[in-house]
Amino acid sequence: MKSCPLQLHMSTHAPMHIHPRRRPAFLRLSALRPLSKTPHPASYTAHRVSEGAPAGPKGWPSSGRIEYQSVTASYRPGLPPVLRDLTFTIPAGCSAGVVGRTGSGKSSLMLTLFRLIDVNAGTILLDGVDTATVGLDALRRQLAIIPQVGVRSDDACGMC
Repeated sequence: MKSCPLQLHMSTHAPMHIHPRRRPAFLRLSALRPLSKTPHPASYTAHRVSEGAPAGPKGWPSSGRIEYQSVTASYRPGLPPVLRDLTFTIPAGCSAGVVGRTGSGKSSLMLTLFRLIDVNAGTILLDGVDTATVGLDALRRQLAIIPQVGVRSDDACGMC
């Protein structure tokens, strides 16, 4: 019986011995390596607390109220907006589900909350604080997404 550390060692140090079913996934990941070295436009540069960006008020967020005020967002400058003049409030302590057809903006909504895409107009407030004024790392430490479908790897330690 193989131990999990041995399996992890083999999967990270012996790519030539990847199971044929998993080889395409490994190759797709390796194709992303050159992209990680591509410089981002200035508008996509992360502003971190260590670089002088504010961390948000002490104890923030305290209740979890989310407000979108006339938010319009697009994936890149020059592309049509994926969210247009979106306004809603999720009261503190409430859960919210986002449902809709393919292409209706569900993922884009979450991407704007985490500042993974630019907001062209409008404001996103978390407990009354404009998320655009908080350091990117400080903001993302305060947020979490619970996926609808659980993710499990066949190589997880419980499967050894």
